[in-house]
Amino acid sequence: MWQIIDVNYNRAREGIRVVEEVARFILKDTALTQELRKLRHSLQKILASFSLYPFRNAETDIGKDFSSLSYTHLSDLVKANFSRVEESLRVMEEFSRLEKPALSRHLMDLRFLSYQLEKRLLSCLTKKDKLSKIGIYLITDERVAGKPYEEIVEQALEGGIRFLQFRDKTSNTRELWEKSRRIRELTRKYSAVLIINDRVDIALSVGADGVHLGREDLPVKEARKIMGEGKIVGVTVRSPAEAIAGIKEGADYVSLGPIFPTTSKKGLPPPLGLEALKKTRKAVEGVIVAVGGITLPALPALKKAGADGVAVISGILAESDIKNHAQEWVKAWGKQAENIKGETGDYA
Repeated sequence: MWQIIDVNYNRAREGIRVVEEVARFILKDTALTQELRKLRHSLQKILASFSLYPFRNAETDIGKDFSSLSYTHLSDLVKANFSRVEESLRVMEEFSRLEKPALSRHLMDLRFLSYQLEKRLLSCLTKKDKLSKIGIYLITDERVAGKPYEEIVEQALEGGIRFLQFRDKTSNTRELWEKSRRIRELTRKYSAVLIINDRVDIALSVGADGVHLGREDLPVKEARKIMGEGKIVGVTVRSPAEAIAGIKEGADYVSLGPIFPTTSKKGLPPPLGLEALKKTRKAVEGVIVAVGGITLPALPALKKAGADGVAVISGILAESDIKNHAQEWVKAWGKQAENIKGETGDYA
C-alpha cells in the first residue's frame, strides 16, 4: 500500500509542478501560480510525517517503460498533467482509507481543489489564445461606415478581422442586445473574438468574449468579479501609470491613446505619441492596444514601439470596400509581426 502511495505522491507532485510553471511563465498569473504552489505544498505537508522512501523501487517499477503522451497544444499538456494529479490523488485517497482515514479525507479535499484549479487554468489559456488574435482590433461605428452593423461586421470578418469591438452609443438597451446577439452569431461563424463596449450585462447576455471599459464605466475590479476569470476585460488608459493600474486591477489589455490626432472621437486629450507607447511597453507585461489616429503607414513604428495590436475605426470603416481594406490592414500587420520576429527571434 505504501509503495502505491509513494508512486502516486511523486506523480501528483510532478504534475502540479508542470501546470504551476504554465501559470507562472506562460500566463504570468501570480494568483493562480500561488494557489497551485499552495496545492503542491499542502500535499507535501500532509504526507511529510510518513517515511515513503523505503518503499520506493524505481529500478524494477514496470511503469517506467510505459509510452508517454505527445501533445499538439499547450492545453493538452495541461489537461494531461491535471489528470495525473487528480488520478493520483484518488488512488492515494482510496488506499489510505485502509489504515489512515484522516489522511484520506485531506487527499479528497486536495482532489476537489485540483478540479477547480484545472478549470481556471484552462479558462485562462483559452483567453490567452483569444488575445493572440488582437492584431487589427476593429471598433464598429455605423455613423462612420454609413452601413448597418451586420453588414459592417460581416465584411470586416470576410476581410480577416478576428478581434472586434461592438460599440453603439445611440441604441437603447433592447436594441443594443438585439444587435449584439446577431453580431455574436457572425463572429462565431468566423471564430472571431467579440468585445462589447461598456456594457457588462449585454456582454454576458449574448455570450461575448469580453467587455471594454471606458473611463466612466464600471471599475475593472468590479467588472472582473461579474465577468469571471475566463472573460476578457479591456480598459481605456491615457498614460503608462494608468496602464499599470489597469493591469494590476485585472484588465487583460489596455487601450492606450490617443497616440495620434483623431477625429473619430471628440473631446480627447492631446496625442500621446510613440514615446508614451514605448514607456508603457516597458512598464507592463500585459497586452497593449494603440488607439487614435492609426494609419497603415504607422504600423511599423507602432509595432516596433511595443503595441500588441492597433484599434481602428475610420481607417477601415470610412472606405467603401470594407472587406478589401480589412484584408490590407490584416496583411500589413502580419508583415510587421513577422519582421519583429525575424529581428528578435520571437514576437515583441
